[in-house]
Amino acid sequence: MRRQTYSRARVVTIFCAAGVALLFAAEACAHPRDFLNGTWVVQPVQTEHSGEPVTLTGTVTIDDVDGEITVSRNFTYTGHETFYFRDRVEGPAKSTIRGDGETVRMRWDGDTLMVFTTRDGVQTVDNYSLAPDGTMIDVVESAGNAPLMVVLHRQ
Repeated sequence: MRRQTYSRARVVTIFCAAGVALLFAAEACAHPRDFLNGTWVVQPVQTEHSGEPVTLTGTVTIDDVDGEITVSRNFTYTGHETFYFRDRVEGPAKSTIRGDGETVRMRWDGDTLMVFTTRDGVQTVDNYSLAPDGTMIDVVESAGNAPLMVVLHRQ
């Protein structure tokens, strides 16, 4: 049986080609997290605020640049009375932001941006994801409440 030998240059060439192929494969698998970037307008939804029925309207603006995430939320709850909610959080993914009596953490779970907000000991989780029709869905979860699905359209 004859043993095949390779020159050192050929072995280096094979390993370099394999390395380049792996880099291209990794780049193809990793995609930027900018598909939710932009301003999104809430499709009005009926919900409750302080036990009263209200209509939720407003906008959400998301900006993720190289893992630095900014989420700005501006909501109006219109019912017997009108309530306004506005906040802006920014920081690297998986960081914890503290201030104004709240703690906010943001992280990606696959293609879903999860924003965990804790105020007065109550945690609310916003799960932002892109629907097949191009709208953004925010499934809002908080203790003691049924999940609320909010549909948003790109502005």
